[in-house]
Amino acid sequence: MSYRGNRLSVFLIFVGLGIATFWVAWILMGNLTEGVRTVENENYIVFHIAAELIAAALAFTGGVLWLSAHRRAPVFVQVALGALIYTGLNSLAWGFRNDPLMSVFFGMTFIVGLIGLYWFAMGLVSKPRGTD
Repeated sequence: MSYRGNRLSVFLIFVGLGIATFWVAWILMGNLTEGVRTVENENYIVFHIAAELIAAALAFTGGVLWLSAHRRAPVFVQVALGALIYTGLNSLAWGFRNDPLMSVFFGMTFIVGLIGLYWFAMGLVSKPRGTD
């Protein structure tokens, strides 16, 4: 495993946990006032939450698989990075308008996602050789 890959996997694990924690806390604070029919910005927010939770699950799983040297880890990591690029960029729009401090985290997610995919494209991250 490469040093870059290990750093990237730890980032993925923390981002995955962070996104999941944010949405679980948001829901527990009673923000889904109308259940799955809750509307935010003229859209059903449950679809946005589901997309971000899927990205979080992919990120966490990819990070754990990479650290455990699973042979399918690169696929999970690359898909997770793509999802996080989208999530980070999409969330920046909300952050700039509503919470500039959170925009720092959204921007970091977007930029590290781009850097991670660049590392894969340039062959700067070696594939783990390990278990199934």
